[in-house]
Amino acid sequence: MLNFRSTICLIICLMILIPASTGLGFQSTNIPTPESILGFKPGTDYKLANWDKISRYYLAISEASDRIEVTEVGKTPMGNPMLVALISSPENIRNKEIIKEIQHKLADPRKTSDSELPSLVSNGKTVILMTFSLHGSECGATQMSPQFAYELATKNDPDTRQILDNVMIVLFPSANPDGVTLIADHYMSYIEKGEMQPPGLPRVYNKYVGHDNNRDWYMLTQDESKIIAHQLYDVWLPEIVFDMHQMGNGGARFFLPPFADPINPVIHPLIVRQLALIGGYFSTDLISAGYPWVENQSRFSMWWHGGMRTAPYYHNMIGILTEAASANLASPIPPRENARVVPATINYPVPWKHDRPWTIGDIVEQDKVAAFALLKAAARNKDMFLNNYYRMNKDAIKQGTEEKPYAYIIPPAQHDQGAAVYFLEIMLRQATEFREALSDFTAGGKSYPKGSIIAYLAQPARPHVEAIFSTQKYPTGIGQPYDITGWTLPMQMGVEYDRIDNSF
Repeated sequence: MLNFRSTICLIICLMILIPASTGLGFQSTNIPTPESILGFKPGTDYKLANWDKISRYYLAISEASDRIEVTEVGKTPMGNPMLVALISSPENIRNKEIIKEIQHKLADPRKTSDSELPSLVSNGKTVILMTFSLHGSECGATQMSPQFAYELATKNDPDTRQILDNVMIVLFPSANPDGVTLIADHYMSYIEKGEMQPPGLPRVYNKYVGHDNNRDWYMLTQDESKIIAHQLYDVWLPEIVFDMHQMGNGGARFFLPPFADPINPVIHPLIVRQLALIGGYFSTDLISAGYPWVENQSRFSMWWHGGMRTAPYYHNMIGILTEAASANLASPIPPRENARVVPATINYPVPWKHDRPWTIGDIVEQDKVAAFALLKAAARNKDMFLNNYYRMNKDAIKQGTEEKPYAYIIPPAQHDQGAAVYFLEIMLRQATEFREALSDFTAGGKSYPKGSIIAYLAQPARPHVEAIFSTQKYPTGIGQPYDITGWTLPMQMGVEYDRIDNSF
């Protein structure tokens, strides 16, 4: 039988041996730091980690932390694993199937009712799908990602707890693992020989499309695009999609939303207004962190359909792009004497003066501040984002019953049957609904045979259907478009179809 002194000693020993619960799950003191696997701190000059090191870090932290669950969801053309990391509270990760079910109900109001909405919003989480470094040479975001995961796995401050409780992060640490590896290995081979400003990679960093894998999001020709699209449109149906890039280094240090004109008229106005809200979080937190040289409402518009952040607009998701000024990969850009400094404007209030080096460390820190700013916005405004997602999907269905066009019809007789089948496959990968006619019918004064394919516009993806089937007329008086202006996919693929302007 223990005496009083022995009991006290036992209690003290147990207190030492058993870590305190934080309410966010048991957190091992052995959670690996990025340096322990990468061999350096992310953002160190003249250091780039390839995909093998970054993926090993994610697998290691997934083993150590119950806030992170990492899954391989496919292979790239060069055989690298595509990893997706779920980051949230342990309870949310345990209940991920319930959160997915809620997302599917919010994404299609026909599966639920207005009376159920308060319960769905209360129990749901803001789901954010994040993709880093879609272009392999824009390496900062993927280099930042181990530190991003580490801080979410270890911090217990009020902001982090609120994020983990209210947000489900679906993260691709790299959307282009092949490019990350080709660029990092090439760069480091020169650094190891003492050449501190290596030449560019003498080949494209994506096996099939080079740089423009960001022009693939209305056609989904690449393995990486298909893998991400599956998580986007089939598995998670997030409220927010965040795509982190880099740009040239001649001007602003960071580009953020809101975006420039024009806006495609089929995009719901709530997308535009919520982008402005999120942009305010970005700009404010970056200035507070000592990075005031940010620009918005310029360069990139909301017209083009085919980009990673623009295609989700047409599914009532908030698509976000950030563009950090690039260094020379991980080699600093030196100050520029007598550089022209543009005047301050309301969209660019603190111009960059080119008076100090610009480094990979700056990019990593900026990207991390922006990522956490988005997570704070998502956590603090969870109910608003979920309610608005439901409303936008409901509005799309309603609009499809009240406004023309009411449908697009693809007759079974096609001069290229294979192209028609492939077109339908592409559209089905993007959460588009089709119906097959079981008998002959008439629509728009024309007879159609059994087997015709009908895309009714009364569906949540109405903006996507309308954008893909209709021809585009770029607005006049706005200047030249930033990007390609035509994406009428059936026309490009030679698929014959009819627009139906009368309800049937």
